[in-house]
Amino acid sequence: MGRIAYVFPGQGSQKLGMVRDIYKNYKPARAIFKKAYEIIEKDKTIDKDIIELCIKRPPFFKNKKEEKEKKLSYTTNIQPALFLTSAAFFHALESESKKDWYAAIGHSLGEYAALYAADAFDFEEGLNLVKKRAECMAECSEGSGMAAIYGNIINFADIEEICRSTEVNLAIDNNYQQIVIGGYDANLEKACELAKKKGYSTLRLNMEGSPHTNLMKPASEKLGKYLKGVNIRMARKPVIANTSAKGIVDTSDIRKELEEQLYKPVMFQECVRTAIENGADTFVEIGPGSVVNGIIKRINPNVKRYNVEDDKSLENTLKELSK
Repeated sequence: MGRIAYVFPGQGSQKLGMVRDIYKNYKPARAIFKKAYEIIEKDKTIDKDIIELCIKRPPFFKNKKEEKEKKLSYTTNIQPALFLTSAAFFHALESESKKDWYAAIGHSLGEYAALYAADAFDFEEGLNLVKKRAECMAECSEGSGMAAIYGNIINFADIEEICRSTEVNLAIDNNYQQIVIGGYDANLEKACELAKKKGYSTLRLNMEGSPHTNLMKPASEKLGKYLKGVNIRMARKPVIANTSAKGIVDTSDIRKELEEQLYKPVMFQECVRTAIENGADTFVEIGPGSVVNGIIKRINPNVKRYNVEDDKSLENTLKELSK
């Protein structure tokens, strides 16, 4: 086995009760939730219901399932919830794994969990930072969204033409078969129509706002001011940055990345290739679902892919990593 890279998913991977099994059976995960509850009780600017939404399954909510799913989907709720969940999964894995890992990659919002795993900031700092990011984004999200474009092979000349002619932006480069664009809703509709005419499939994403596009410039500027007061330290492991696909550890590089990541595209395909070029042949997705593993498979089907989202997947990952 070569090097191991940890990968953290972003917004869209959430589901009710997404951390239930790990929370129930792993003390380090419960400790993170206890710490989150204490922070939320003290601060009161984060909705404490996010804890319940993360650890209780749909049957508990009975006829309120749709209401709770909607509440979880709010930008200001889902971003802290996913950061918290990823941190819990990470500590559960680390408490049992005897394998070292060399670098972390975060998909969009997941970059915050990646930086936390690399010890660039403590948990309370990270939770508050994610909350601030969500607030800044919410102020710039009205009337905008994102859409995925799919094809057997994405021709980037086509994407450039679509973006130019409809005034949308490339937001995420996932792999050679899928990219994500963002912009105002009316422009996105035109972009999707044009993409279909060129033979691609499209899907509007169920989220408000358009991160990783120039519509988030005001949010980035506001977050940048907040970052000046955040206690960021040199990371213990490299985090392969979304915007440059280069490993970063220095505090100045981390601050710059978090500010620019809001309005610059996520070059996820290049991030994975960077990890592979540096010896990674094993990727462990840490967080709800396995969407990112599917993206990685299309980048390079030869690398090993595992995930940690519940007891069964954690046990399987630990078993495979121990070989």
